[in-house]
Amino acid sequence: KSSKKSNKIMEKFHKKKSLQATSQIHQLKILLQRGFIKIKRDT
Repeated sequence: KSSKKSNKIMEKFHKKKSLQATSQIHQLKILLQRGFIKIKRDT
């Protein structure tokens, strides 16, 4: 019973965190794509 309550709290926490996380992942993907293009140009 208590786990359901904590799950709801975690969901709210994850929603806030996920917004920050997705932006970080998005930035990482852009950096990786740029790096990948650079590697392709070098070879």
